[in-house]
Amino acid sequence: MNRLPLTRRLWIVSAAGVLTSAAWASKAGAQSPLKHQVNPLVQSQLRFLEMRVVMGRIEITTDDPIRNFSTQSKQGENSERLSIEFAPQTLSLDYVLGTPQGDYSIRVVDSREVIVRRNPGPGQKALPVLLVQPQEGPLQLIVGTGETAREVRAHSLWQIALAEPEIFREEIAPMLHWLRPNWRLGITADEIETSLTSWNAPVAVVSEAVIDQFVSDLGANEFSVREEAERRLQAVGAQAVPWLRRLDLARLDAEQRARVRRVVGELGEAEEEDSSRGVVRWLAVDPQTWLLLLNRDDAKLRQLALDKLTRQLNRPIEFDPAADAETRQKQLAELRKSLEARK
Repeated sequence: MNRLPLTRRLWIVSAAGVLTSAAWASKAGAQSPLKHQVNPLVQSQLRFLEMRVVMGRIEITTDDPIRNFSTQSKQGENSERLSIEFAPQTLSLDYVLGTPQGDYSIRVVDSREVIVRRNPGPGQKALPVLLVQPQEGPLQLIVGTGETAREVRAHSLWQIALAEPEIFREEIAPMLHWLRPNWRLGITADEIETSLTSWNAPVAVVSEAVIDQFVSDLGANEFSVREEAERRLQAVGAQAVPWLRRLDLARLDAEQRARVRRVVGELGEAEEEDSSRGVVRWLAVDPQTWLLLLNRDDAKLRQLALDKLTRQLNRPIEFDPAADAETRQKQLAELRKSLEARK
């Protein structure tokens, strides 16, 4: 059997005209009515749903499916619409809030594909915001439109939060809180970043090629080889989680997919919902985490991320955290290329 390659993109896409994250957040969040109180009828239906983030991905499910539901209402200048459709084991949801400042929507398809969107109204200075979580593969955040749009692709929602903390805290989290008011997404994201900056646990780096071979062996003809490959993946520990999560599962056979999911669940401590402590264990050993922090506005944070990544890779890294934005972007591009080349 041929070895099945991991998906090997490290995602940070920057606009040609560099704006700071804070500047983007300020423009994106201008005049945003995110303190909206969901209609009581809508809220009465949402209470049947279970909404959580597991291994960095949003999941919306239910153990108590009711009949399909649809409602719309208007209060003053605001309009609100919710529809929920149930299928065996999954659900789909559309929530739309229309205001003079713009339209806000959350769409869920088959429980795991999630699209969060804000489109500003006519004459508004705010920028469009779009978060896309596909069924499988990286999440994508786009702020703005056209050539000046800022885009981030990452393996988990928490890495999106690390890359664009203001956008996440002021735009994405409040919109998701409409569906689950007691969600602590912004607080959890802050706790994760704080914990990462103080992370000092030793990192024993296992090459991606080795993990790739274990994944290939999960599909071997011999049962003993498959069992041994799964055992070795579990022995790698939390370091294997980010690599396994970015696998293109469509390229794996059914048994490989089942075993990969089992290993990820076990190494992720099988949490019913992400906690900051559990998330940090696997974010800290993913180089993309530190690459995202190297792109932040805070020079001290960039220096810290550089130190962590240097220690993790056990080699000098050509990156100047005090350089101007254009220089840093060029250095980051070269760093990503070098990391890709060593896999």
